[in-house]
Amino acid sequence: MPFKLEFLDLAFDEWCKLDSAVATRLRKKLDRRLEQPRIESQRLHGTLADCFKIRDDKSGSRVVYVIEDDEHVVLVVSVGKRADGAAYRIAEARRD
Repeated sequence: MPFKLEFLDLAFDEWCKLDSAVATRLRKKLDRRLEQPRIESQRLHGTLADCFKIRDDKSGSRVVYVIEDDEHVVLVVSVGKRADGAAYRIAEARRD
């Protein structure tokens, strides 16, 4: 049974600011992750060890999400660029 997709409010605001082509590519990847959200090679480390990432290499964008097994939900924590580390810094702040 696929997981349900949810966004933190601020993460949804970030998602809405994405270029439509980038959002489409990331949404396709998100849809696949709802079937199998735990891809160990995409697990983050350190303070974000409970989070996973989805990347769009063409734009450099990242989606950081956490899996809430008890609610069967994939919760998007942040959306942003990798180049300046924004997606990861923001995710760390929101996970605290």
